[in-house]
Amino acid sequence: MFVKICGLSTIQDVEAAARAGADAVGFVLTASPRQVTPAQARRLVEAVPAGVLSVAVFSGEPLDQVRRDALEAGVGAVQLHGDHPASAFAELRDLGLELVRATTASAAAGADCGDFGEDLLILDSPLPGSGESWDWSELGAAPPGGRWMLAGGLAPHNVAEAIAAARPWGVDVSSGVEVRRGVKSPELIEEFVRLAKAAPAAAAAVPAAPAAAAAEVAPDLAALRLRIDTLDGQLVALLAERLAVVHEVARHKTDEAAVRAPDRVQQVIDRVRAHADRHDIPADLVERLYRLLIEELTTLELDRTNALRQNPATQA
Repeated sequence: MFVKICGLSTIQDVEAAARAGADAVGFVLTASPRQVTPAQARRLVEAVPAGVLSVAVFSGEPLDQVRRDALEAGVGAVQLHGDHPASAFAELRDLGLELVRATTASAAAGADCGDFGEDLLILDSPLPGSGESWDWSELGAAPPGGRWMLAGGLAPHNVAEAIAAARPWGVDVSSGVEVRRGVKSPELIEEFVRLAKAAPAAAAAVPAAPAAAAAEVAPDLAALRLRIDTLDGQLVALLAERLAVVHEVARHKTDEAAVRAPDRVQQVIDRVRAHADRHDIPADLVERLYRLLIEELTTLELDRTNALRQNPATQA
C-alpha cells in the first residue's frame, strides 16, 4: 500500500514520515494553513531520503508559476488539485517530474489514472481539505484503474476500513495525522502508516509479469513504449529512455558527446532504480521489462531490414 503524508512543514515532520515508512511526502505551495514557500520546500526536500517521493501541491496557480516554484523547490512530483484539463498535464510533462492529478471522486467518476496524462490520481472528498469522512464505498464497486490514491477524512482509526471499502492503490492523509490544524503528530503519522500498510488491498499488488500483457512498439526508438494496462507507465517510459540512450551511445561511439555517455546511461539507470524502489517494484521485474524492450527492438530492426531487402527503393 502506497502511503503519502501531505502538508508537511518542518524537518521533524519529514523525518517522522520517512521513519514511519511513508512512500511520499507532500509540501503545500498554495494558500493553506500548511503552506510553505518554494525556498522552505527546498530545505524540506533536502531532508527527504532516497526512495521517498517529494510532491509540491498546487491549486489554481498559473502553470508558469507551478513550473517555476516546482523547480525552485526541487521536488520529484507536481500535484495539481482541482479541475485541471489534460492540457495542463501535457504542458508540464517536459519538467521530467511525476505528475499527480487530485480531484473529487464525483468529478472523476468513471476515470482511470492516466486519462489526463497524470502518473498518479488522487480522489478526494466532496470538500477537499475539510478532513471530513465521506462514503468511500461508492468507489469500491468500480474503483479506478491504475495508480490511484484515496484521500479525504482519513485517520488512523478509519484507514483500514476505508481501504477495505474503496480498494485503492494508495492513501493520502494530512489533517488526519495532526494534533491541531497544520501541526503534525509523529505518533499519528507512525500509526497511520503502520495501519495502512497492514491493510489488505488487492489493488496494491505488484503488476503481473509482462509476458501475459499486450505490447506495442512504435517505429521511432525515442518513442519506444510498451502499452500494458496494469503496468506502471512511468517505469516503462524510463526503461525506454534507458534503452534509447544505450542505443544512441552504440551508434555514435566516436562523437565527442559520447565521452559523457557513461554518465548519461548511469543517470537514467539511477532514475529507473529510484522509481522502482519508490513503488516497491521488484528488481527482477524491472530487468524482465528491460529485456522485453530489447527483444521488441530487435524484432523491429529485423522487420525493417527485411522490408528494405524486399523494397530497396524505400531506403532513405
